[in-house]
Amino acid sequence: MIQAICVSCKKPFIKNPRQKNQKYCSSPSCQKARKALWQKDKVRSDPKYKSEQVQANKDWHHKKPDYWKNYRKKNPQKKLRNTLLQKKRNHIRYLKRIGSDSRNHETEPKKMIAKMDVLKTNRNTAFAECWVIPVIAKMDVLKGYLSVNYDYLKQKESHFHDCKDGRY
Repeated sequence: MIQAICVSCKKPFIKNPRQKNQKYCSSPSCQKARKALWQKDKVRSDPKYKSEQVQANKDWHHKKPDYWKNYRKKNPQKKLRNTLLQKKRNHIRYLKRIGSDSRNHETEPKKMIAKMDVLKTNRNTAFAECWVIPVIAKMDVLKGYLSVNYDYLKQKESHFHDCKDGRY
């Protein structure tokens, strides 16, 4: 009997004499890890296998189009977790982008994944052109115009500073 240490769980196990290169114990979680690693390597090295996996994935999505929609409804905590993690990934992507381009430090971080067709507007204009951008899905942006009365805002701002309790 030959003993070895499992690559996945790091526990000792007795190797099967018929499997000379055995690196994983027989526990289901370790076998699952072994298969996942094999599949990852297979996808990387075999283009035919990769295309078959892509097609199988498309077929599954075609059979169950509302799966993820229902999953998010049933698991709001996981939806929230995913949203927060996506915001973190977006922020990391932004930090990498400004790190490589020193001229970009004054731009605001991109908080969306969708198209970034945003026009910068001049603060002194009476009309500002605005673009509504979807947060996650890739959709066309919606163009609109916003009218701003700067005199009214300045008047309210000065009135606000005159109030001691902060109310108008």
